[in-house]
Amino acid sequence: MEGHTPAPASASQGSPATSSEVEALKDRLELLEKHIVRLVDIVDTAQTPNGSAHKSSPHSHSIYPTPLSHQAVTTPASAPSKSTAIDKTFLALDDLSRGYTESPGNDLTNHSSIRSDIPRPVDIWPSVFKINESTLSDTKTSQLIYEIVSVVPEDQVVSVLVDHHLTNDGIFWHFVQENVFKAELSQFTQARHAPSLILVDPAWLALLIAILRVSIQSLLSDNDLAATLLVGNKAMLKLMDRSLADAFETAMYASKVLHEPQVRILQALLLLMGPQQLGRFLDTNTEKGTLWHDVAVSLCIHLRLTGVDDTVTDDDLPRDPAFPAQSPLYTREWSSRYVHSLLFLDEVLEALETDRRGSSKARSVRLTADHVTSPAPRNFRDEDLWCEGIDVKRKVEPQPSFVLTEVSWQNHAFRTAYYWKIISGLIRDPSMMTLDIVRSIDSELRQGDNELLSLRNSHQLTRVQDILLESFHGSYQQRCLRLHRQYFLRSYSDRTYDFSQSAALSAARSIVQGHKNVVQKYDTFNPRFLALVFFSHHVSATVLLFIHGCLKPSARSDIQSELQSSLTLFINAIPPNSVEDRQTWTLSVGRGKLFIEAMLTALSNDPPADLSGVENYLLHLNQRGSESPSADQDSSTALPDETFTLPSLLGMFDDSGDGYIPNGGMSAQYPAQLDMFMGF
Repeated sequence: MEGHTPAPASASQGSPATSSEVEALKDRLELLEKHIVRLVDIVDTAQTPNGSAHKSSPHSHSIYPTPLSHQAVTTPASAPSKSTAIDKTFLALDDLSRGYTESPGNDLTNHSSIRSDIPRPVDIWPSVFKINESTLSDTKTSQLIYEIVSVVPEDQVVSVLVDHHLTNDGIFWHFVQENVFKAELSQFTQARHAPSLILVDPAWLALLIAILRVSIQSLLSDNDLAATLLVGNKAMLKLMDRSLADAFETAMYASKVLHEPQVRILQALLLLMGPQQLGRFLDTNTEKGTLWHDVAVSLCIHLRLTGVDDTVTDDDLPRDPAFPAQSPLYTREWSSRYVHSLLFLDEVLEALETDRRGSSKARSVRLTADHVTSPAPRNFRDEDLWCEGIDVKRKVEPQPSFVLTEVSWQNHAFRTAYYWKIISGLIRDPSMMTLDIVRSIDSELRQGDNELLSLRNSHQLTRVQDILLESFHGSYQQRCLRLHRQYFLRSYSDRTYDFSQSAALSAARSIVQGHKNVVQKYDTFNPRFLALVFFSHHVSATVLLFIHGCLKPSARSDIQSELQSSLTLFINAIPPNSVEDRQTWTLSVGRGKLFIEAMLTALSNDPPADLSGVENYLLHLNQRGSESPSADQDSSTALPDETFTLPSLLGMFDDSGDGYIPNGGMSAQYPAQLDMFMGF
């Protein structure tokens, strides 16, 4: 109106927005627009043109009818309507618009407005969500997440499988911290039926699937009837495992592991190819197993886990969603655990290849001690590294060796693997072995074994823990047996080496007695993968006892009695129900029984009377397997060295041309399936 004077601006209107505030608002609107486009696309693809639910709908996940099911499997008719999905989409967008996203230099979060009925990511640790908004899943990745979750069993089954792993195989080889993973699993359980599912990190889904698969394989091979019935029958478990195997590959792809490597992918690979899987058919005896191992080694190096030593400051530690930024001790200790787990596996492989006497070179990438500066894991309890509600920056110290922690078994595995590699090298190059070296290593082995046995005195061990302790006790004793092998053989002609004869015989009898104790206390092996360890060690011990019986006639009667007791144990051993496990069983038990029976027969008749005759008899026995060679075999008969190679128990890592049957079963063309000398 002409002559009108505009009223002065009120104080409530404030000054005009600055350019930085305008840019911040513009960025925020662009982000919301991306959310709208992505989420609406997901809603559109959640239904097919005829109105049926898309296979990747998060509500179609319960595809395995099990005893824990409380309702019928979702049918297309019961799928959520498109309008309901759209409502949930915009409820989630409403949350986003109220302040979930932080813009640079501005705190736009409005915690009071966050809806409590929709699970959502929060900026805390641990978290299964991708916190960084700039890396949120695109439409394709979001669809893959739905496809992955669609084959994950219902929550109750997941809980049973996770608990089974944590209380069985997870005790032996510790790759996840229970309280951390349980907190993450709780978040996933809430998010899997909500729009925030698309924010779940695919790398975490890969870790979850790895745990489920390992647990399923354990149930299939360990004959845990109670747990199996809670999940379903074995046919259902096998179907579930096949679906999860495909989902794992999808999760690896969705995680963009080549562009955004994560510790969670490393954890998943370690679980799937861990030592407890070597006696099972979980893709680890295939080319895929070799690739997994190589990727795990590369991840360790790329994520800088191999160099987390005292020279690295807390500010320079690796940053990863699996590590809490506020707890450097957690990052340091778990980095060491992962790295030394791989180092353990590679040291075992190196020792095996040394024992194989010139076998073909392995094709896998190796992690050697020369590449690792991260110290060995210390004996910390998991709860000292992280526990909800406790200050993670408080000063804590590792526990004494006689205190059982979650990492105790790993630490003993590391030590026995290290000495296996060292002793195998000394056996292949006897010029490096002196009496002083033998005595020094013997002292170190006894110290480790005594620390192990102290756990039994200071703790009430569970069934699985007790079996684990006995298996590692046998491993220490077998290292001692192999250490003294050279001087043990000389001791029958030179009293200078009586110490080695006494030490080796004591180790052999300790191995046998430990195995008998386990069999007497427990009617079956659980976890069953340890059966291979016990029976293989037992066979190696009986070889030494047989030699002693041949070369010392005054002890022959007692040795015969000991071998008869061992033979009875092997005869009464209960084979696995799983057809897939029969090969391992045949390797460690079936042929072991034949070896012991043949040696017992030889002692009862006319045993070899000198070292040359004993050696020749054993070589022929090892070659023929099921046939008992004549005790008076011509000792001048020479056999080519390559005839006596160690079988490829870790067939996934080498050209297993001799002694490895990929599909199970025995054949006359593979005469040396169980090398008698693998422990002797």
